[in-house]
Amino acid sequence: GAAQQQAAWGQRPQGAAPQQAAWGQRPQGQPPQVAAQQQAAWGQRPQQAPQGQRPVGVAPQQAAPQRPQGQAPQQAAPQRPQGQASQQAASQKLPSSKQESTYPVHSTEGQALSGPAPPGKHMNEPGSRDVKAGMAEHTVGLKTKEPKGTEKLQAERSQIVSSMMENLSLKKNNKWRPKNPGPGTYGRKIQLFANHFLLTKIPSNTVYHYDVALKVDSLRTINSTMKGEIVAAYIAKFPDKFPPGNFVFDGVNNFYCMKQENDFNLSLNYLDPQNGREYGCSMEVRLVSQVDLSIIQRFIQGSYPDMPQDQLRIMDTVLKYSSSLDSVVFGRRIFKYQKGIPLGESTDLWFGWSNSVRPGWKCYVNIDISASAMYDRQTVLDFFHNKNFYMDREWDRRDVNRGAKEIRGLKIEMVVKNAKGDKDQKRVQRAIGLSPKSAAREEFTIEATDGKPKQNTTIQKYYLDCYGYRLKHPNLPCIHVGKKERRIYLPMELCSILPGQKPLAISDTITANMIRQTAKPPADRFAQIQNILKERNLNNDIFVKNFGMSVDSRPLQLTGRVLDPPELEVCDARGPSNIRPRDGVWDLRSKKYMKGGSISSWIVLNLAPRVQLDQIGAFSKSLVKIAGNFGLQMADLSPNKVTNYKGKDYDLRKFLERYFQDAVNANVGLIVVVLDRFGYEDVKLMGDCYYKIRTQCVKSKNVCYVKDQTLGNICLKINGKVGGFNNAISMGDRLYPQVLKECSMVLGADVTHPSPGQDGRPSIASVVASMNRTYNEYVGKTKIQKSSRAKAVEIIVDLKDMMKSLLKCFYSRNGTRKPKNLIMFRDGVSEGQYDQVLAHELQSIQKACLELEPNYEPKITYVVVGKRHHTRFCPVSGKDGVGRAGNIPPGTVVDHEITHPSEFDFFLCSHAGIQGTSRPCHYYVIYDDGNFKTQNEIQVLAYYLCHVYARCTRAVSIPAPTYYAHLAAFRARQHMKIDDDASSMSSGSSDSYALIENPSDSFMYFL
Repeated sequence: GAAQQQAAWGQRPQGAAPQQAAWGQRPQGQPPQVAAQQQAAWGQRPQQAPQGQRPVGVAPQQAAPQRPQGQAPQQAAPQRPQGQASQQAASQKLPSSKQESTYPVHSTEGQALSGPAPPGKHMNEPGSRDVKAGMAEHTVGLKTKEPKGTEKLQAERSQIVSSMMENLSLKKNNKWRPKNPGPGTYGRKIQLFANHFLLTKIPSNTVYHYDVALKVDSLRTINSTMKGEIVAAYIAKFPDKFPPGNFVFDGVNNFYCMKQENDFNLSLNYLDPQNGREYGCSMEVRLVSQVDLSIIQRFIQGSYPDMPQDQLRIMDTVLKYSSSLDSVVFGRRIFKYQKGIPLGESTDLWFGWSNSVRPGWKCYVNIDISASAMYDRQTVLDFFHNKNFYMDREWDRRDVNRGAKEIRGLKIEMVVKNAKGDKDQKRVQRAIGLSPKSAAREEFTIEATDGKPKQNTTIQKYYLDCYGYRLKHPNLPCIHVGKKERRIYLPMELCSILPGQKPLAISDTITANMIRQTAKPPADRFAQIQNILKERNLNNDIFVKNFGMSVDSRPLQLTGRVLDPPELEVCDARGPSNIRPRDGVWDLRSKKYMKGGSISSWIVLNLAPRVQLDQIGAFSKSLVKIAGNFGLQMADLSPNKVTNYKGKDYDLRKFLERYFQDAVNANVGLIVVVLDRFGYEDVKLMGDCYYKIRTQCVKSKNVCYVKDQTLGNICLKINGKVGGFNNAISMGDRLYPQVLKECSMVLGADVTHPSPGQDGRPSIASVVASMNRTYNEYVGKTKIQKSSRAKAVEIIVDLKDMMKSLLKCFYSRNGTRKPKNLIMFRDGVSEGQYDQVLAHELQSIQKACLELEPNYEPKITYVVVGKRHHTRFCPVSGKDGVGRAGNIPPGTVVDHEITHPSEFDFFLCSHAGIQGTSRPCHYYVIYDDGNFKTQNEIQVLAYYLCHVYARCTRAVSIPAPTYYAHLAAFRARQHMKIDDDASSMSSGSSDSYALIENPSDSFMYFL
């Protein structure tokens, strides 16, 4: 019976009993009324219709679900659909106007969707009746009326679901963190170097962990730099308490010592070298625990079940402690003070390294080079000048807000002569923003002292009266330091930025400059790593030796495998055709898309004043020609279809409301928008959420200078948005994964957090899911998750509701078939969060399934996809390298030696590295219901899914659904609105943000 249930979609297995007929078909001999009820919207009981009639919203019973004209029948064996996209098959009659339904409503290509407006709309958003007519009926958050009798059904279902959920095992069993089934066997062998260095001597002694509590007179908080200097002062003064080489400090509040000491308290006076002030300090040292380092060896041998995090943390601290004493440390990354490479905009490029102890089949140290943009010592005036601020006039509010974002969080040193003018007075504090007014106009009150009356003064006058210093730039704002509620302002021209500080954010220009400087081929990168190891001389380090450690100076050599790329299905002049990528790339110049879309009406909106009408005309002709070559049919563009916007950026929103409404009325299928400096967010908000019209934004430079390659990339995105499919994995491929032959849903998920400097902004959770049997059509759902400065939530809080929505979409688009397998590729989860994330999200998915239908329990596989690691590979033989950089070939997989000693994980590099050293992706199977018995199956699945990413003709570094989850989250940030502008003094609150949660499900809007 199990084998019969795995038959082709829409086809009844031969020899199957009537009950086993394909979903969406009435089994032979079954009463029509029963079959009719089975085809109701998922999660709803259909209304009982009078005899001879069918219930509202239920498909007719006379035949299997009908397909639109030109679409491939669903009864066929697995093959590429011909003609129209598969999601339009098995369309059901829409509910009557008197009855609303929870069933998703989909539109045909090129037609506007209708339905009510999203809840919670603001007055400054589109609010006309015409605008509301452009909203999708399946808007998230709508409360709909349910058919009669639903309340009783829901009560019954709730009891069943509660009972079944109690029986779901969330305890650690063989499905949780499944055991490694052994290395895979597919592919050809390749010899590799890994930047993992064997620990030839692993400590087995006991280390004593002490908590360190520091208190400094008159200071509530102590920054990391001062804390390290104070600890160094204690070490120098009390050698009997801190014997050399027998202890290390982690820079936060932990001492690790080789011998046990009683708890003690120490005091001393500390002279701060930055401001010359002396502080009274007290240190309390208290024993917390004894840590047995021999557990690491037991973990490698398999006799200790959990990752020994405490032991690894101690070993990491020991390895980096000597270097950290005279360096800048960011987590595991260490940077010696250096003269960096200028990058522009006041930043320099610094090189450093990182090390991390990684227990695999043996114990290794993962060492890698690091690079970061840093600020060198410079005056604040130079800092802002290099960032293109005007220094010869007073700043307006926009300048102040932008400047505050640039300098917020940086440590500032102010130097000014004392009143006598014979000594410098230094002051070091952290900037929190800028003053709203210039030094000449910013006033404050000087309290009455020494018989002098209370008086108001300006900052400019204060420095002249008290220090005899006449400001040279009184027109500029001052730096706000200290606490936000206190108005402590320092003149810019007296301040400098201390070296060794990272920018909160860097521009695209700086990023491009960094890539050019850091993109080292693997051979060069590994040579640099070995040079760092030689310079550090770890085996002669007193702390490393005393803690019983020794590191091999040679990188690990191991055997990897290179998987064969999949056959990809496309088309040529004669019809369906297969191509096989070479070095991760395939050429479509003599081919056509697997399924080309059609656009009968499209228009152009020009937001770039410098782009002329004739340039747009030439661009459009070339676009139509290139699209036609690939099988994407686009009508010619007449000049009257081009609109030039000549207004201001703050008037754009109102203009777009009218423009998009006219496009809806004219049944426009695509709007191409030429962008210059602004407008992207508004365009995507209008197109994706409010009016459900496909939009394609193009940079003005790509319109003025037309290149066939750029047009080809644009066509890839357009074709995916209008219902076409660029390529698919050929079902005839000899390694085509068995799980894809079944009725499966492949998902990608991620939680993206605000970047540094945006503490008040919320996190975005996104989930995308495949909707067809060729696994190249996806629907995405996004949700806001509140974050705070302390901790961002990594789990997807509303996953249950998101999954229910995605499952309903799948059900409606596939002839009421339900996926038998759910395969999740989850990004953004660190090793320490595996169990926490899985416990919540697995149960959310299971609940979603049971709430839709009792006893619906598809097989679930959960795979964590990770790229935030420092493992790199280099071919031993230069002949095995590909591309100019000599990187490892696409499809290179490593599943032994440096992987978990007993659990199910592997490294896979699926893309071709164009420059620099390729970063492989780390896959970790943290839950499996039995879909994958060997490493081969999951490795091939992950690798093949990297070839169905619609935006390029290259294999990408992570599976397409995971990549789409990133895109959906990024797009959701364009769909966010904030109730009030963030000021220069704060970043706002996540409560101020809202997400327009109704982007269209009818097309892949996030491409």
